Amino acid sequence: MKRTCMLHRSVGAMLVALAIVAETGAAPVETLTVFSNGHAALPIVTPAHPTPGETAAAALLARVLGETSGARFRIRREGWFTRRGIFVGNTREASKRLPPLDANGPVDRDGFRIVVLKDRMFIQGVEPWGTRFGASWFLQRYTGARWFMPGPLGESLHHIDALQIAIISEVHEPAWLSRELWGLGDGGVEWAELNGLRRRYAFSHNLANVFPPELAGEHPDWFPLVDGERLRPVAGDNRWQPDLTRPDVAVHAADAAAQYFAAHPGDASFSLGVNDSVRFDQSEATRAVVEPLRWHRGFPDYADLVFGFMNRTADALGDRAPGRKLGALAYFWAENTPRFRVNGRVLPYLTTDRSQYYDSEYAAADLKLIQAWSASGAETTGIYDYSYGTCFLIPRIYHHEMLRALNEARAMGVRGYFAEINAHWGFDAFKAWATARALWDGRVDWEKLEDEFFNGFYGRAADDMRQFFKICEARWMGQGGEPYWLKYYDQEDQALLFPNEVCAQLRVMLNRAAAIAENDTIRARVDLTSRAFAVTEAFAAFDAAR
Repeated sequence: MKRTCMLHRSVGAMLVALAIVAETGAAPVETLTVFSNGHAALPIVTPAHPTPGETAAAALLARVLGETSGARFRIRREGWFTRRGIFVGNTREASKRLPPLDANGPVDRDGFRIVVLKDRMFIQGVEPWGTRFGASWFLQRYTGARWFMPGPLGESLHHIDALQIAIISEVHEPAWLSRELWGLGDGGVEWAELNGLRRRYAFSHNLANVFPPELAGEHPDWFPLVDGERLRPVAGDNRWQPDLTRPDVAVHAADAAAQYFAAHPGDASFSLGVNDSVRFDQSEATRAVVEPLRWHRGFPDYADLVFGFMNRTADALGDRAPGRKLGALAYFWAENTPRFRVNGRVLPYLTTDRSQYYDSEYAAADLKLIQAWSASGAETTGIYDYSYGTCFLIPRIYHHEMLRALNEARAMGVRGYFAEINAHWGFDAFKAWATARALWDGRVDWEKLEDEFFNGFYGRAADDMRQFFKICEARWMGQGGEPYWLKYYDQEDQALLFPNEVCAQLRVMLNRAAAIAENDTIRARVDLTSRAFAVTEAFAAFDAAR
């Protein structure tokens, strides 16, 4: 099976010179030729001592430009007489001809610039990973390259005869600061880099590491009182929370954060996320904070307890790590905003299963809560989602609502995103790719994004595959019953959404898509979904037979 989908385009169709509009009578724009008729016009030039990120960016450019053009692009390290080329990263030539681009400037740390002059081009990130983002962005913008899913099957390249680019100077930076999808599987790290994903904020479960079991000997009161006895956790046990009311617990957490920041000066946050447990302290001091009990989304509301601890820790940290954040989870019993203002250095991530947006009241309540956290006093906020594909034997498709949540959250000022996706690639390629695009680009146009994916990924089979996923989405969004966190996760009742007659309708579309696919790559992509859906069909048939 071929690794790429090579779709030939004529010279005229891919003569990429911005603002060349002969039809309007405008004067032609001066351009730089990258390649023409199988000949590479420019070498790829790295610094004399490139970073791993700069080396990877140069290798990506050489490979994709080479496969796109049929030419061989050489990679050279910069020497004293290097004048022409595609300069990658922090080259000496960039420092001579361009203004400084550094982490303390106006461009975000993940940002990059593309500068094209009459005989050379620069792709330079603020940081080395930004250069990698810039190389991928350039290839997507100017050659049509796409990485729709991890691995060779997800790569889409196009043969073109010539590439010319207008004289430009552009800066690009991400709309969301921290962008992560967890559970991408084999090839996921490279795919994430190619699509501009990078985690910058730490926020997840971490109190078991900040308060290891050996502290219990010297500070037993730091650990929770449960059923009248002081808990002494063992190594690996994170099913508990410290006594979050104690001032010395907050001081210890602040000291741990200060030590971490001193050892990792480039990190933006330190996680004080609660452990994955509701075994909270039951002492009188804790009960005084949480009682009389409030409720939120059907669970006890411990937000005052958790974020009171976070505020005290931020105060205790003081000015020891200016500009750094303390990551936290607005999770389970602490999803709600507290009844006091949150310290600006606290970085909360609101956790919600947004596949439940099939219920309009649930969606409205969640968006209202995102807005409340944005106005809570925290200078930076994030949202955390559960986009699981695995543990579902059916297509769990809610694309429109997923992107609506991203668009609205960004409009409210949210800048951090994390999702547990555990992708089932037969069903989840668009889900992952569209999320990555939205996190980099900001507000996205759903229809254009859908057209780009289905036409690029499925070729002539696009219409049938689009209709397949449209019906799958309608099945999920049309379900009844009460919404709740991770509904149908690992539960047999999910089969009720795809009865046999619906499966039969969807199978017709998959068979037709396979029949009209124009090459082995497209057929393999259709087959990936077809094989995944065969499990859905067997599951639905078994459920009906029972």
